[in-house]
Amino acid sequence: MREQLRLDLLYAGQFVAYCDHYEGEGDSRRLVRREVLGASTSLPELHGCLSRLSDEQQRGAIVSYIEPE
Repeated sequence: MREQLRLDLLYAGQFVAYCDHYEGEGDSRRLVRREVLGASTSLPELHGCLSRLSDEQQRGAIVSYIEPE
């Protein structure tokens, strides 16, 4: 929940690409950190930023639009 709130506060009104990193397995699995790979007010600009990353860095990336409050 903390990591989602951080995105909501820091990236309101932007498209954000991020990758979640977990620890543990099964019921003990928990989110350790959320790595922001890029952010932009323009989706094409964000895709341009992501295209410069390696395939490994792009794997597992999630792109979301963070609604402004």
